[in-house]
Amino acid sequence: MKIEVFVSNLGKYNDGELNGQWTSLPVDDVNKDILDKIDLGGDSKHGYYDEWFVSDWESPFWIGEDPNLFALNKLAKALKDYDTIEDVYKVLDDREAIGCEDVYDFDDDFFDMMFSSKQEAARAVFFGDVHNWD
Repeated sequence: MKIEVFVSNLGKYNDGELNGQWTSLPVDDVNKDILDKIDLGGDSKHGYYDEWFVSDWESPFWIGEDPNLFALNKLAKALKDYDTIEDVYKVLDDREAIGCEDVYDFDDDFFDMMFSSKQEAARAVFFGDVHNWD
């Protein structure tokens, strides 16, 4: 799956200069392969050349200007073997393939099996006590 980000230096951007680079994720080292290459550091009349933002991206999902690049890179590593987001949905829907055979649909059978009454189910959800199923 194609995930690309344009990471820019915020201080230089605010000084009127667009300084950044396009990077295809995943990379081996976010600091070395992205942040070190956009000239972070140094002095600025605004004092924040060490800050960065994502000014553009190309991916099948929303990234935004202020993502956690380390988490985004980890996600890109997990998704690198998939061509489309639909491929990911198909795999996630195959419960045996992802080792979640015990995941239940939230239907009447589920609530009848896990709770003695609909009131008990509602009470458990309301009070956040849904982790004690036997």
